[in-house]
Amino acid sequence: MAHEVRAVVARAKGAPVSVETIVVPDPGPGEALVKVEACGVCHTDLHYREGAIGDDFPFLLGHEAAGRVEAVPLLDVFGRGGALKSSWYGDCLPSRDFPALIDLYLGGRFDLDAFVSETIDLGDVEKAFEKMHRGEVLRSVVVL
Repeated sequence: MAHEVRAVVARAKGAPVSVETIVVPDPGPGEALVKVEACGVCHTDLHYREGAIGDDFPFLLGHEAAGRVEAVPLLDVFGRGGALKSSWYGDCLPSRDFPALIDLYLGGRFDLDAFVSETIDLGDVEKAFEKMHRGEVLRSVVVL
């Protein structure tokens, strides 16, 4: 069964992004359906919108997603030791990485707050891009 989800879409070079409903198919082998609860909006998204990375529009923006796996139990996804890749900045092995990051954060050695400049609503992505252009924010996080 297909799923309707909201998405931030760049339709044309330099044009404002739009929030649209798109249809996502059921996950196939090696995939999972994730309900996104928050997603970073960064300069990579801005560069895609501006055509600096490619010109094969439209682009679905938001590669820094975090959420809950809905179609597959977490044990099935993470219990096998597979990596969860939601960002181009590498992969994450939750059983190894999350405890280490939490220990660093609780010990005052990892400033998690510095990674987020602001939290925004889904409809404010274009405003976040304007702030990035002006150098006012590094990263905005859409909280759903």
